[in-house]
Amino acid sequence: MADENTGQTGAGNETTGGDGGGNTQESQEWYGSLPEATHEKLKGFASVDDALSAIEQGTKHTYAKSPDDFKLDGIFADAQLDDTAKATLKETLSGFTTHCMTSDITPKQAEGLIKYQQELVAKQNEAAIEAGTTALKTQWGKDYDKNKDQSLLAVQALDKKMDGRLAPALNGNPIVNDPMFIELMYTIGAMVGEDSLGTGSPGGVGGNDKPISYETAFKGMFKT
Repeated sequence: MADENTGQTGAGNETTGGDGGGNTQESQEWYGSLPEATHEKLKGFASVDDALSAIEQGTKHTYAKSPDDFKLDGIFADAQLDDTAKATLKETLSGFTTHCMTSDITPKQAEGLIKYQQELVAKQNEAAIEAGTTALKTQWGKDYDKNKDQSLLAVQALDKKMDGRLAPALNGNPIVNDPMFIELMYTIGAMVGEDSLGTGSPGGVGGNDKPISYETAFKGMFKT
């Protein structure tokens, strides 16, 4: 009977082994008991907890159905752009939104990326201006304020020569606070001579010839 029992035991092992051999690798995974249609999508998750976590994260985002879902123009609402710059911006944003669509970047994430880039550039510009201003103050010493005013007079004179088209182009442009630009205007003013400076009619033709202040005509210029 021992032999018979042993034989029966062996037969039992064979049956178990046969059942085990019939199982696929997928059926042994945690998602094996779920409908087969879900297996392909669940393969990348190590456990049910990982899958549930991914679902939870996914519900926090609203993905775009079309490029029109990206409302990015408002970020640049305060930018003073001419028609050419506006056209360039529109084309750039169109390419960016297409990239976001193909890369599964949500409108909210896209807006965050642009704002982060803007903040980064602003900080870099601020640091560059600060360093340049320090160097310019060292170079000009006690004449810094006087030379800076001379720079403004040069801009005014050039604006008048250009029939008032220069001031609107510079107003709000970051370059007006670049120490290199200030020094350039001062150098131009020195080359032109004081007799040619001191008058201007920024903003259009036909203005009076009285000297103007940057507070009224060049808002934001020469903050250094």
